[in-house]
Amino acid sequence: MDPSSLLLLLGDVSSDQVGLQLVFLKQPRSLRPDQSSFEAKMSGSQLEQSIIDLIDLFHKHSGRDDTIEKEALLQLLKENFPNFLSACEKRGRDYLSNIFNKKDKNKDQKIDFSEFLSLLADIATDYHEHSHGEELCSGGSQ
Repeated sequence: MDPSSLLLLLGDVSSDQVGLQLVFLKQPRSLRPDQSSFEAKMSGSQLEQSIIDLIDLFHKHSGRDDTIEKEALLQLLKENFPNFLSACEKRGRDYLSNIFNKKDKNKDQKIDFSEFLSLLADIATDYHEHSHGEELCSGGSQ
């Protein structure tokens, strides 16, 4: 766990002669019920860890209803795909302008986990095509 996540977890830390006492003020979204046991069971291969990291990323930006609203999705994309978005801008494509509406299949103005995975699949496909010589943000399925 990184230090900033730990600070979110810890509300008050005090020390006495018996030991260290931790008081938890709030539970971050990434540690939902059964989440820590899920992670402990699944901490195996690199690919499994990558899937867990994707779930954590989704939970970091999702609300209590386990969906991501438009502004949170755009922020997630800006933070995590700067090279991809920069390549889109250089090619005259405003990727962010319509991606939310395109991926919100049920038109509820929120992105659920399967819609989120569909978005990541499009970006991953573009990176795969880039590995074969195509320009980033070449259009593909975007």
